[in-house]
Amino acid sequence: MSNVTCDGLVVSGRSLKGAKHNKSDDRFLIKPFDSGHVLMAVSDGMGGHPAGDLAAEDVMAGLHSIEHGNENGILSIVSAINRADITIRSRVQRSMILEGMGATVTAAILNRRELWWGHAGDSRLYLMRNGSLRQITKDHSFLQEFVDSGELSEEDAASHPMAHVLDQCVGCLDSGADGGSFNVSSGDFILLCTDGLYRVVSDQEITSALSSSPDVSSCVNRLLSLTTENGLPDDTTIIVAHISGEPGH
Repeated sequence: MSNVTCDGLVVSGRSLKGAKHNKSDDRFLIKPFDSGHVLMAVSDGMGGHPAGDLAAEDVMAGLHSIEHGNENGILSIVSAINRADITIRSRVQRSMILEGMGATVTAAILNRRELWWGHAGDSRLYLMRNGSLRQITKDHSFLQEFVDSGELSEEDAASHPMAHVLDQCVGCLDSGADGGSFNVSSGDFILLCTDGLYRVVSDQEITSALSSSPDVSSCVNRLLSLTTENGLPDDTTIIVAHISGEPGH
């Protein structure tokens, strides 16, 4: 468990290895800056591919190189993701046994007023405001266009045999990482997670955990407990941030 309190922000993160996995391919990062910003990121090394854990570590290393939060938050994150993409591609070029190596990433720089984000793959960023949960990122998955067209529901897509097939990842970025920003308000919750959470825990359960837990550490533990109750089929990594609106609280 990693916990950070910074200028009106409280952030907590934790990762669990899948019940039947020999190693975890998930990684996460929570990095506060002197400016009062916090960098948060989750990454999932591509399951079933060589060195997925190393790919996720390359993503975290790229993001950790961001030196401070600033008004170019989207550019900082996307540039770091692009650097990690080059690093992973270079590894594969040097050793073809690593062919297929890659990782997802969802990263955000947050302060009490605004959040900047970057994203590739099927990890996710959510915002919960006034008890309503909203997915901010869009999955870079084979099935996403079927969900967008209404041919598949979110629930059916989550359990589909092709659910884990990605068309974008760090190490196979063809069109660059997505990025965006939005304003935040006092009372908002921010959730970053790998797919191990939302494939077995419903939006309603996520909303309930965020709404009813006494603090962000309890939110993270409750959500991980829910994945465990469902067999913890995959590595699962969760970061929850809460905006209190009061510096130092």
